[in-house]
Amino acid sequence: MKKYCYVIISVCLLVMLLQVNADLTCSDVTSRHCTRDRRPVCGGNGAKSITYSNKCEYCRERRDDKSWKILHDGEC
Repeated sequence: MKKYCYVIISVCLLVMLLQVNADLTCSDVTSRHCTRDRRPVCGGNGAKSITYSNKCEYCRERRDDKSWKILHDGEC
């Protein structure tokens, strides 16, 4: 029974981790026109980081630059 609980907990943690990583990509942003929603994200390339007003703004500016990625939600 104890092993079963560990397996369930591990699966739940894995699913949560995968969802977080999916949220940090631009795959779900299809429009080149962004709203003015203020939901800042921090994007960076290892040497530099910039706060964008929202995920759409980040994706619009950095979609073709694979060296950049969304580091986390919120300001840098």
